[in-house]
Amino acid sequence: MIYIASDHAGVDLKAALIDHLFAAGHSVTDEGAVSNASVDYPDYAQKVARCLLADPTAQGILVCGTGIGMSIAANRSSHIRAALCQSIEEARLARAHNNANVICLGARVVTAEAAISCVDIFLSTSFEGGRHELRTQKLVNSDVLGALIALEKDAVAFGFDWPNQEMIFEQIISECTEIKDAMRNDESPVRVQEEISDLLHAAISLCMYSGFDVNETIAIVNKKFKWRMAALKAVAAEHELDSLSGESFEFMLELWSEAKKR
Repeated sequence: MIYIASDHAGVDLKAALIDHLFAAGHSVTDEGAVSNASVDYPDYAQKVARCLLADPTAQGILVCGTGIGMSIAANRSSHIRAALCQSIEEARLARAHNNANVICLGARVVTAEAAISCVDIFLSTSFEGGRHELRTQKLVNSDVLGALIALEKDAVAFGFDWPNQEMIFEQIISECTEIKDAMRNDESPVRVQEEISDLLHAAISLCMYSGFDVNETIAIVNKKFKWRMAALKAVAAEHELDSLSGESFEFMLELWSEAKKR
């Protein structure tokens, strides 16, 4: 399977590539965009990245104005090896030496003919392995969250899923109790960490069962906490404090409550 996406600048080239790929007998899934209306390329790079996380044997194609933005955005996912290509030699080496699983193209810097040639070479070239294997392994960062999401999806696909939200709530409460007991009983740090990991897993299960994207949900809390911390520091500055170290917890809660109102 080939997953393809573009921003508004790459819609026309994407359409030409899809026509060519279908004619060549490839299975292609279009992940957008669908018009020339302005959109943000990271959103579409992320769509293809998610598809390849769920389908590791697939390949991806991303198109924007220069291909640069798409390649930067896609490579933020550790399972993606996205290569920006403008020539067939770059496309060939991206596969042969770098084991790239996504090719990025710039609609404003390459012709449709050149882009099609790059894609054909990219799709038909195999990874050489050998000395390149060790090098590509060094490109991999541990994406523990992505791996957990993939495992959770696999479990659901296998039929091993929660019957309802209420049971997940009960599991979360149970995990909190086990963490509290482990700490009160002065159990080993490894044991406490294991119980906390079970709580995090249960929370992620609730997020996915409820139909929410885990990464988007974490992005929401990051944005919210970043904004509130900025507000908290502003409130503290009004109290002529450059740090809350040494302050009472009650006072900190008072400032936090004031920061949340801003």
